[in-house]
Amino acid sequence: MQSCQNCNQKFTFGQVFKSFWWNYKPIICTTCKTKYRHTSKNRTLGSLTVMLGFIGGSLPWTWTEMDKGTKIIFILVATTFFTLLFSSISLFFFSFEKEDVKNHA
Repeated sequence: MQSCQNCNQKFTFGQVFKSFWWNYKPIICTTCKTKYRHTSKNRTLGSLTVMLGFIGGSLPWTWTEMDKGTKIIFILVATTFFTLLFSSISLFFFSFEKEDVKNHA
């Protein structure tokens, strides 16, 4: 995980995970309150993560012999599981850039 450029406080897994799933919400350092935004690389990794989760969860559709209702529930659970798994792994490759502070004086 990346650290704050001002105080070297490491971003926690929870901060990055929550920021990712809340539509790339900026991360604010807990120590010095510096604001960091997601880079375009994070958005690309995020879309790949969701795509892989969807594919991984959809594969059982062709592999299982169940009635449609059970199969749909199984696929929803599998898709959610794979998406959360892949997103948890991808977070370690995320990078952030410090937001510019603009004076309004």
